[in-house]
Amino acid sequence: KFAYLLKVGIFAEAICNLTTRDNIITTADRYIRDIGYTAFSYKDIAQSVGIRTASVHYYFPTKTDLGVAVIRYHIQLFEVVKEKMATEPPIAKLNWMLG
Repeated sequence: KFAYLLKVGIFAEAICNLTTRDNIITTADRYIRDIGYTAFSYKDIAQSVGIRTASVHYYFPTKTDLGVAVIRYHIQLFEVVKEKMATEPPIAKLNWMLG
């Protein structure tokens, strides 16, 4: 669904203005989806984002803190989609959910 949201431009502005914290969260999200929560380290995230490992720890002292941030990120995405879809006809909402 996130790829669809990018395609329709809902998050285009937000993605252009990502902070270091946001980059860490989106990178962690990608790792969680690709290899699982326990399979990546802060070092992996730091290398992907192009920062020091200590910087990841600055924003997220524990991996649990990072996991919670990823969940909150998805809740925010859902709220944006919910708001954008509120005025759509029921068939469009159903197509989006099933597509």
